[in-house]
Amino acid sequence: MNRTKGLIGVVVIVAALATFSFLRGGVAPRPAAFEGTRDLTAALAASKESGKPVLAFVTADWCGPCQALKRGALVDPKVEEAIKKGTEPVYVDATGENADAATLGVTGMPVMVMLRPGDGKPREVSRLTGDAEPEHILDWLASATK
Repeated sequence: MNRTKGLIGVVVIVAALATFSFLRGGVAPRPAAFEGTRDLTAALAASKESGKPVLAFVTADWCGPCQALKRGALVDPKVEEAIKKGTEPVYVDATGENADAATLGVTGMPVMVMLRPGDGKPREVSRLTGDAEPEHILDWLASATK
């Protein structure tokens, strides 16, 4: 019994520290590479025209790792350039209900999903989940956009 109470106490403390840390930084702004992006349907239509794959970035305001990714690797100039040049980016805010997040089968965040238009349903090419360093994202983008 005492062991259970101790474990619960540790979980509460960790959750409180994570919440405090998140609240201190607040919600990160939308990365420039995703400014002015449209919904998934419009991005897929643009993809058919341009031949570039769609890069869907799924995030939520309450997600600490999402905020870290938006403040970190996604504002790296090389990452921004690679996203803008090589993809049709779409920002998917899953803070509330979002049909695009459901369509992508998102179960964890942050996640970046590379898609190609398909017959009726988009075809997933690759998926990157979690926070990552700029070099890792650049390698993933290079591989997923081939």
